[in-house]
Amino acid sequence: MILQIYQSFYVEFVNLMTYDFHVSTESVTGYNSPLFSKDNLNIDSAADYWAVEGMPKKKIVIGLATYGHGWTLANPNGSRKPVGSNATGPSNATTYLKTEGIGAYFEFCEMLTDPTTKRAFDLNAKVPFLIYQKDQWFSYDNIKSFKAKIDWIKGNGYGGAYVWTLDYDDFNGECTDSVDGIYPLIGTIARRMGNVKGPLIPISSTTEKPLI
Repeated sequence: MILQIYQSFYVEFVNLMTYDFHVSTESVTGYNSPLFSKDNLNIDSAADYWAVEGMPKKKIVIGLATYGHGWTLANPNGSRKPVGSNATGPSNATTYLKTEGIGAYFEFCEMLTDPTTKRAFDLNAKVPFLIYQKDQWFSYDNIKSFKAKIDWIKGNGYGGAYVWTLDYDDFNGECTDSVDGIYPLIGTIARRMGNVKGPLIPISSTTEKPLI
C-alpha cells in the first residue's frame, strides 16, 4: 500500500500520526508518543516501517503531540513506575479540556505547580510522565522530549515535524519553562529545526487571558 501511494506520484509528503500509541481506554498505563520502546509502538519503528516500504525519508513528516493521555491508577500508593501500571479507567476530566483521559500541555504545567505532583523522564523512551493528586498518571511531551525527537528527526534524515495541536501548547506563556516566549513546544521546533532565532512570539505583560 505504501509503495502504491508513493508510485502514484501524487504524494509530496506524508504526515505520520506518531502519537496515540497508547490511550486511556487501555487497562494499564502507556506512553502516548515514545521515541523508542521495547515493542513496535513508537516513533522510530513507525517511521522506519514507512521508509523500508519505499517512502523516501525526506517525504516523511513526524507528528509531535502537545497533549497527553491519562489514567487513574488502581494502586495510588505504588511506585513511580513508568509504564504498565494497572488502571481503573481514564484520568479525571481536566479543568479546561473537560474530557476524561486527556490533558493539554499547558494543563500539565499547571499540575506541576502542585508540590505533591511527581514527575520523571524516561531516558529510554525519551518522554516524561507525571502523577498528579496521587492517582492521576499522565504521559505527555515537554521541551526536553521535543528536543530529543527533533534531533532524531534531523539525524535520521526525515522530512520534518508537525504538531497536534496548536491550541494545546502554552499559549499564555505561563509554564515555568516558557522563557523564550509563548508556544514553547512549537517554538522548540522552529528554533531547533528551522533555525529561528530568539522567541517565536514574545510574552506580553499586557496580554489578557482568553475566556474559556
